[in-house]
Amino acid sequence: MNLVIIPLAFTGALSWLNRQTKKLLVTYYGPNSQVWLGGLGIMIHETSHLIAALIFRHRIDAVKLLQFPSTNQQTLGYVRHSWNQQSKYQQLGNFFIGLAPAVGCSLVLAGLGFWLVPNLMHTLMAWGINLSSGQLAASPDLRIDKWWHILLFIILATNISWGGFDLSPADLQNTSTGAWLWGVVLVVGTLTLTLVSPHGTWLSGLKYLGWGWAILLGFALLLSFFLQLILRIVIRFTK
Repeated sequence: MNLVIIPLAFTGALSWLNRQTKKLLVTYYGPNSQVWLGGLGIMIHETSHLIAALIFRHRIDAVKLLQFPSTNQQTLGYVRHSWNQQSKYQQLGNFFIGLAPAVGCSLVLAGLGFWLVPNLMHTLMAWGINLSSGQLAASPDLRIDKWWHILLFIILATNISWGGFDLSPADLQNTSTGAWLWGVVLVVGTLTLTLVSPHGTWLSGLKYLGWGWAILLGFALLLSFFLQLILRIVIRFTK
């Protein structure tokens, strides 16, 4: 559950929150502001779709990683793909292709975090380990990362959060077409691992991974919330 439901819940909250932020940006600063303030996230979003589609052997019909919206084309980027509906593997791929931006943006965010603010990331991962073992407290790393590293990380994380974590209705619809197959894989995989390792040592690894991912998404959600609050304050006093 930690590896599926909790990250999905955070991803849903991030999608909703950042969709509201984009509406504010479009309303008060124009459609192009979405690209200026979320362009990096948009490119990671579309690249994640593309990589997942290639892994599951979908045919790539057209790709646009980033574009400014126009009257005729409102989308900020797209990956158009098609698949063999008789192939269960390709149908299962729809589940991962739809959710791929949540994974791709999380991995990039984690990579940037360990590069720019390693002390913060080690503390977050310590929380993940403790939560996976049922403990609430963590031993924080009291060392402070360089101030310009922190600033750069916040800027990049904001761009990724605003532009990358917003799963569109098309993404969610695409995910639903392969969801039942993923459910079958989870059930069969869990039963198989339980038979191979009845003591459940593999479960601890999955719990740690799930909580670590959830904490990373929670950080992005918290950052998105505070930045939207700041945006609303700026709009209130300037517009």
